[in-house]
Amino acid sequence: MIDDGEYFYTWRASGDRDPLWEWILTQGILLATRFEARFPDDPELGQGKAEFSRLPGVTEEPWEGMEGAIRIRGEMTPEARSLFLAIAGGGDIRLWDFILYEGDHQLLAVDDFTDRFVTGYFARKFMKKLFDHWFEPIAEGPDDPRARAEPLARDELLAFLDALRQVVQEALPEGDRGRPEGGGVPPAR
Repeated sequence: MIDDGEYFYTWRASGDRDPLWEWILTQGILLATRFEARFPDDPELGQGKAEFSRLPGVTEEPWEGMEGAIRIRGEMTPEARSLFLAIAGGGDIRLWDFILYEGDHQLLAVDDFTDRFVTGYFARKFMKKLFDHWFEPIAEGPDDPRARAEPLARDELLAFLDALRQVVQEALPEGDRGRPEGGGVPPAR
């Protein structure tokens, strides 16, 4: 069972993009109800400060984690979600440090641009979404109240499967995929 702690994302894609993380981040953005982003007083590390400051209903305050830095907090309004999705999709802004929440539950965080963390809470919700899509409960009879979960949208499913395919291809070189040279069935162990 996954506990409520934080987990460090250890997979690193070999290229500039990490499609699996992009998919996980997008799911977090879609699930989040609020956010916190931190901006140092530095042009490189403080990217996005002006854009986040202009979002409706945000609060700005000094961040005690670094001298001269600010923390911007706000609800995940349509404008905020759109900004986060643009960033996740490889936009011009790289966020140095942010946290996404659903209510009082932290979902995921990014520190120093690339240190990525997910919580057990988010992992359980994420895995449940996949599980509900890939498995259906066996009804105990015609009056069983369990209904099939909403399926993933086709484009969402294709994005996830593409990300998963790329991760598997990078993680398992051709010779390590359980196939003997020349094809056929791997020998029994």
